[in-house]
This record gives sequence, structure tokens and C-alpha cells, in this order.
Amino acid sequence: MIEPRIYRAALVPALLAVLVAMFAVESRPAPLPRGLAADELFDPSRALADAEDIAEASARPERRGAGPPGSESARFVAESFAASGFETRIDRFEAGGRRLANVIGRRAGTASTESQIVVVAGRDGVGPGGPVAGAADTAALLELGRALEGRPSRRTVTLVSLEGARIDEAGARRLAQDLPPVRVEAVLALSGLGARATLESPIIEWSNDSSRTSARLTRTAGDAVRQEIGSLPGQESVPAQLVRLGFPLGLGAQGVMLERGLHAIRFSGSGELPAPERSLDALDEERYAALATAVLRTISALDERGLPRAEPPSTYLAGERQVVPGWSVLLVAFALLVPALVTVADGFARAGRRRGRVGAWTLWALAGALPFAVAYALLRLLDLVALVPGFAVAIPPAAEPPTTWAIVLLVSLAVVSALGWFLGRRPLVRRLHGLSRPSAPAAGAAVALTVCLAALAVWALDPLAALFLVPAVHLWSGAAITERPRLGLVLLMAGLVLPLAVAVFYLERLSLGPLDGLWYLCLLVAGGHVSPPAALLGCVLVGAFCSLVAVLAARAGEQAGALPPGPPSPPLRGPLTYAGPGSLGGTRSALRR
Repeated sequence: MIEPRIYRAALVPALLAVLVAMFAVESRPAPLPRGLAADELFDPSRALADAEDIAEASARPERRGAGPPGSESARFVAESFAASGFETRIDRFEAGGRRLANVIGRRAGTASTESQIVVVAGRDGVGPGGPVAGAADTAALLELGRALEGRPSRRTVTLVSLEGARIDEAGARRLAQDLPPVRVEAVLALSGLGARATLESPIIEWSNDSSRTSARLTRTAGDAVRQEIGSLPGQESVPAQLVRLGFPLGLGAQGVMLERGLHAIRFSGSGELPAPERSLDALDEERYAALATAVLRTISALDERGLPRAEPPSTYLAGERQVVPGWSVLLVAFALLVPALVTVADGFARAGRRRGRVGAWTLWALAGALPFAVAYALLRLLDLVALVPGFAVAIPPAAEPPTTWAIVLLVSLAVVSALGWFLGRRPLVRRLHGLSRPSAPAAGAAVALTVCLAALAVWALDPLAALFLVPAVHLWSGAAITERPRLGLVLLMAGLVLPLAVAVFYLERLSLGPLDGLWYLCLLVAGGHVSPPAALLGCVLVGAFCSLVAVLAARAGEQAGALPPGPPSPPLRGPLTYAGPGSLGGTRSALRR
């Protein structure tokens, strides 16, 4: 049912889209000029002494009537900001049933511009080393305030001590709501500055959506780090950038800020994950001072020149010297989906003209998503009744490691999906009387069309994620129409290569095992970080995959149950060497008649 000429003709727009993307490549913007020297301004010894006081204040039992938990450390930070000449206020709010507080210190600039540079650090970290990292990062923020005390700035400088990292980055979300994007030059976040050196990048620029901060800001911060520690390890390759943009997971405060439309970047001594050190004595004082000084250099560069207003957070791929704009990648992704979509639509129409009941088979294919949609609804319901601690934004997996309850829940969801698949579809098939076994060509055409339309919907929702579905769309369409089940199985498995590569990428980056990764995905889905449209489209694709397995299994069963071919019937004509009647004319006996 596939017309090769239509497929080949539909490949022409894809080639044109690739050519357009090649000519759309731009040069990487230059970093901002280096600002004033920041040497000898950050005192790590004094900062670590403050970290001990902050850790002690956070662990100290609250005095009766003194305020909610954490208010002692909030008061300590507020007093330090005020002593450094910052106008200070404490923003109290509630999140997750707890009373939290952000401490905000602001110092006006000397220029007439209203833009401000915001530096944030969390007082409460995530993971076993969270309290230590939170105290050290907050102390670094206080020392930055002292370093800026004697240096006038053109732009307003705002220092913010955040709280609520474990509660869906509540403090960062609260601050992002109050910051107008047009008046914020950039947000610089601090995390794990004193962690021991790793091979990961100390510059984290990823968002909770497909946008990323300005390439100019990234290069400016990278140059500052390189100047302090001598190198900038852990730069992402282009394929890794595609994964990060197609399936966004922005751990940290910068992810929240970027999603809000603010230029943001995070300086992290431990890479993307929280610092593992559980005591202040285990911190690397030299690295702690180097990264904090890099933050000072970045503040100085932003204060001197600032980012162009025409560069909001956007989607792009960054190479060594060039940048590929996101719109060209989106165009290529759509053009690569077109050949499969056009060819499958033609095959679907052919099956309909042959009275293959394609409408009923399409409903059968779509019904494959119902069991998984029920499991998704159950997961969201458990989050609403607080039985599952879902994540509304991406936070490190260490915040909620899997427990026995998590394993029981995962098994229960698998059982619900399996029962829905094997038992829930049968009544539907009975209602759709007249359907034959799913080995029918119309069943394969319906599954192929479902896959193509679901991929097109994914492109409308997240174009870069659709790019990873392109091989599956083409290969699964071929598997749906082939009459050779073994070839269909090979095509089916080959279509899973890129989705599995994405899963392996994040398991490695987040240091998770398969079970931990599955539980973390459930938390992201339950809390709403994975949007309902994206989750439902995932259910449709998983259902289409299972339907395609059913089609191939039915075809394999028919071939296995078919009668073996009998002996060949004798030919009507003899062999070429046969010289009897019919080859050399009639015999004499026949002619006499």
C-alpha cells in the first residue's frame, strides 16, 4: 500500500529544508568585554566563617514567638545585607504547607537605566549535602555583597537568598513572578560553589522549556570561569544540546527564571546535580573562591555593557564558533515528517477504497492509548491527594529517592495498564463488529496514520522532541505495512533507538539507575512538569507501539498457522526437450484421424 514515487517526491522538501538550515548558520556572538579586575575582593575564609554561622542558625531551635522555621537564618542574611549597604526586606510566603522567606537586598545603580543584575542563592539545598551547600552558597552571596559595597555600579544590583528548593523551587518561582523581564539584565544563580572539581561544566544554562539564555551571557560567564580555574570542562555536544532542548530539564533556579523569560545562568561547582559534601570542612576553599570571583567578574561585565535588548531567551544550537537558530531546526524536523505522513495518508486512502474499514481500525488503534491514559489520570490523582510527591518543576532526583511505596506504585500502574490493554479493548472490539484479525492491511494503515498524526502533534507542541521521533515514524510506518513479521520486528525495534538514547542520556547525567529514572519520570508527570498534552501524546504513542506489536504478532500467527504448500502441479507443456504432441505438431496416428 506504499507508493515509492510519492515517498521520493516528498523527500524533496526535506532536502530543501536542510539546505536552508545550512545557510541559516550564524557566528557566535562575542562575550562582553571584561570588567574591572575582581582579584583579592572575595575572602573565602570570611565566607566560610559566615557559612558556619548560617548552618548553626538554620539548625538552631526557634525561639518561641520568633517566627517560622528558618527565620533565624533569614534574619542573619538580612542583617548582613543591610550592613553592606543594601536596602533589605524579607518576603514571606507559603508553599507546600510551609511558611518560607526570601531575603532581598537591593542597591540602586548610578545610571539612569532601570535594569538590574540579580544574584540568587538557596539557603536550603537538596540532597544529603543540601544544608552544607545552602549555607556555603548563602555565605558566598553575603561576601559578594561585601565585595560590591565599595564599588559603585551603573546598574541596580539585587542579592536574593532563596528558600524552598525542595518544594518545587518555591523561592525561585516566587521571585520570578516579581521580576519584570524588561528590567532584569540577567539572573546569576549560585550552587555548590565549594564542591570538589568534577568533569562537568560549572556553567548551567538549561531551562524547563526549549529556550536557553543568551549565547553572549554564556560566553561571558564561561570566560570568567576559564580565567579563574584555567579551563571550562563539560561543554555539551550538538546532539546533547538537541536532547536538552527537545526534552527540557532545567535543574536549579536558572531553569525557573529562563522559563519566565529572564536571562539566567547558574554557577555550580558540582555540575548539574547538588554538591555531595556533607560538612564545611570537606569543601574546596580554592575552588570556592575561584567560582565566586568568576561571578564577580560576570557582574562587572554585565554592569559595564549589558546584554542587547533584542536578545531574549531563545532556542539555538551552539557550536565551537557558530550558532544554528532554532527555527531552522524546527523547519528540518517538520520537513522530515512530511514524507512519512504523505505516504501513509495515501496508503490509508487506498485501504479505504478497498473497503478495509479503516475508520474502525483507526478507532481500534487510538483505543490503545486508553489504558495508559487511565494510568496517567491515576498518577495525577495520587499527586492531588498528596500520596505522590510530584514535581511541578524539575528538581534534583535526590529530593525524593524511590522507596518501597514507590516500587509498589510502579508495579500497580503497570498492572493497571496491562489489564486495561488486555481486557478493556475487547468490549470495544466487540462493539466494532465486522473487524477481522489485526493482521488485515487496514489495521496496519490505521496504526501508521496514528503514529504520523501523533508525531505531527508532538511537533506542534515541542518541535525538537519531534525530531527524535522521525526515525520511528518512518520505520514504524514500514513495519505496519510489511507482510514479513520478522522484518517488521526489526523496523519496530530500530525505531526505539533514539528514544532509548534520550533515556540513557538523562540516566547518565542524573546518575540514576533504571528504577530510579522511572520513579523520577513518574514524579515529573504526576506534578505537572510534563504537561498534560505532552503526557497524553506520550500515551497515544505508547498505545500505537503496542498496537503495532499486536499487528505483527497477528501476521506472524497467520503465517505460522498457514498450511504448508503442496507439491507443484505438473506443467501443461512438457520440458523443452520433450518432442511429443504439442511441441512438434500432430503424430501420424492423430493426423489419420
